Amino acid sequence: MNNLLDRLFGLVSMQKPEYRIIVVGVGIVILCMISPTHLDNLPPLCLWKNLLGVECLACGTTHALASFFDGNVVQAFDYNKNIIITGPLFILLFTRDLVYLLKKQVVRK
Repeated sequence: MNNLLDRLFGLVSMQKPEYRIIVVGVGIVILCMISPTHLDNLPPLCLWKNLLGVECLACGTTHALASFFDGNVVQAFDYNKNIIITGPLFILLFTRDLVYLLKKQVVRK
């Protein structure tokens, strides 16, 4: 039971590249599958916007990431300007961990 909790905590905290690649990879796949226009039909999840009625700096990031991974960078930029950093960062994080894990597999053989 303790080992299961340790693994679950490791997955949530993304301490290891194995866990990060799973979480980031699943996130990218989900964002590729969701249309940004579909997200328009959902209620806003931003606590700041719901409580104060004002958009925070992160408002539109989910829409922007969905557009980015859909290949529409201009629309992504319109949703939120921080896509310039977050989109490539997701790709960089995923690629870095994938290369690390592949190199680790080659060294083991």
